[in-house]
Parts: sequence; structure tokens; C-alpha cells
Amino acid sequence: MEYLKIIIFGFIDGLYDSIFFGIYVITTVLKQHQTAQSINVLKRIRQCCLLGGLLMFSMIVFNYTLKLLNLVVFLIFGSHETHGKTWLWLESILSTLFSALWVLPLIILCRILTALWFQDIADTSFKGRPQSFKSTSKLIADILFSLLIQLLFLIQANLFYFFPIGLIGQLLSILHTSLLYSLYSFEYKWLNMGWELYRRLYYIEKMWPYFFGFGLPLALVTHSLPNYYLNNACFSFLFPLFILSANETHLEPSKSDYKIPFFSIVVWISNKLLVVLSNTSLFFNN
Repeated sequence: MEYLKIIIFGFIDGLYDSIFFGIYVITTVLKQHQTAQSINVLKRIRQCCLLGGLLMFSMIVFNYTLKLLNLVVFLIFGSHETHGKTWLWLESILSTLFSALWVLPLIILCRILTALWFQDIADTSFKGRPQSFKSTSKLIADILFSLLIQLLFLIQANLFYFFPIGLIGQLLSILHTSLLYSLYSFEYKWLNMGWELYRRLYYIEKMWPYFFGFGLPLALVTHSLPNYYLNNACFSFLFPLFILSANETHLEPSKSDYKIPFFSIVVWISNKLLVVLSNTSLFFNN
């Protein structure tokens, strides 16, 4: 019963912090726009929103253009059978061209720019003196290993969609996605605090109810969008608020002794992959 209470209150605290602190920071920045720090934060947020908004707007315009073209094809051919066959291949060609020539390059550009802007937002809004790693090579190795962990954990989250009981699979997928988004949000802060990857993962596993609640709003939004490109656009649009919220939080150590090893499988796989790559490298060098 005590553990259930810790889970519920931890979840509520995380949900509250993700929403409240994001709104609080934005309103504070808008009120204090004369400072160099707040100007830079607001500028980066606007840029992230602009890129995400541009992608969403282009997707909406394209979908309405397809509907208009569908009507034109129907007026030209008239016959439902001829219209259906013609529109099937025409829509496929147009969608492929649009994705390859516009959406995909824009997604790549968004990923690169927003990664830089997210880091800038996190560094600017970080409160305290950044703690550096012992060496640059150690920092790079930590970041690269973290990216591998995050990629594998994202795959793990998506695999729950194949769970035999659909509703349970969706809930587990949302839980894992929420934890992953929390890791995304807090990682900038924790890197500035000098925390290594295993400490970051341990902290999330130890306080998983809080981080489930913190990442849930963003997870629900992205899970509700069936389109991958809209998902990315919406993420770019909202994620800066979660970085700001993460920087404002003051977490207390969890009172629970029940750590759930959510990342244990992906950490094990990552370690095995590194061993294989290391052995392969040694083989070719010899």
C-alpha cells in the first residue's frame, strides 16, 4: 500500500512539474525579455516552433492538395473504377516525391538544427555551474553510448505494440516512451551536472513514477499522431518546454527501494554490440 502511494504521488509530481514549470518559465521569459539569457532562450524556442510549424503546415497543405487533385481526377475520368485505379498510383507517386524531395530533407534539417538549439536552450537555462567530465573523449563516449541506448529503448517501446493484449501493449509502450522523453529532457541538465550515463539511467529506474508522469504529456501527443512526419514536427514544437521544465525541477531522492530495470535489456545488448565491434576492429587491424 505504501509503495502504491509512492507511485501515485510520484506520477502526479512528475505530471505537474512537466506542465507547470514549462508554463512558468515561458511566462517568466516573456516578462523578463530584456535580459540576454531570456532573449536567447526565447529566440531558440521560436526557432524550434517555427521549424516544427513549417513542417506541420506543409503536411496540411499537401493533404488538402491531394484531396483537390483527387476531385480533379474524378471529374476527368468519371468512372469510379478508372478513377480508383488512376488515383491509386498517382497518389502513391505524389506522396513518395513529396516525402523524398521535401519532407525528408526538412526532417533531417530539423533534427540537426533543433539538436543544436535544444542544447543551447538547456545550457542557457541551466542553473548552477556546469560540471565537466574528466576528459573530452569520455564525454564523447558517454554521449555516443547514450544515443545507442536511446535508439534501442525506442525500439523496445515500439515492440510493445505487438503484445498479444492490445490495451496492455499500448500502455506499456506509452510508459516506455514517457521514460525515454524524460531521459531526453533531463539529459542536458544531468550532463551539465557531470552525471555519467549509468547514473542517469539508475535515477530514472529508481524514480520511474515521477519520470513516467513527466514524459506522459509529450508521449500522449506523439502517440496520438499516426503520421511519422507530423510526430517529428510536433516533438520539435513542444520539446523545448520540457527541457526548460527539467532545468527548473528540484528532485528529492525517492523514498522507494523498488527500482525497476527498464533499461537492463538495452544496456546488455549495447554492451554486447560494443564487444562485437571491438573484436571486429581488432581482427581487421591484425
